[in-house]
Amino acid sequence: MLKKKKNNCEIVVFFSGKDGIRIGEVNKMYCLENYKTIGKHGMINLPKKWRLKLGFNYGELVEIRLHNREIWICHTQEENTENQRYISTKGTVNIPSEIRKLLEIGADTRFRFYVTPEENAFVLVPIHQTSEAPVR
Repeated sequence: MLKKKKNNCEIVVFFSGKDGIRIGEVNKMYCLENYKTIGKHGMINLPKKWRLKLGFNYGELVEIRLHNREIWICHTQEENTENQRYISTKGTVNIPSEIRKLLEIGADTRFRFYVTPEENAFVLVPIHQTSEAPVR
């Protein structure tokens, strides 16, 4: 893993041979915001610039996954019907209460907010869990 700082945000590059990633393949994650909170109802705003780049449109059904104690927001897979939410017209998504309870997330929990263009996903990492970048 390689970390670089740019405009007070991390650019994280992963080199891995595990989890189905080919050896030598590079995955980049860009830190959008070092500190972000969700509302008391679990709503998170997906930045419009990155929503458009990654093809997330309002009214679209997205999948909310829990991976290594990180919250991944991805395009819906046809075979999965769990933890799916719609993107609102304002670009917000509700994080399911089950995931918030598992990670002990409240309205005041701070997150690092990443985007991974190669996987077309947004990643939320609770800061109380770790100060490190997402694990791949």
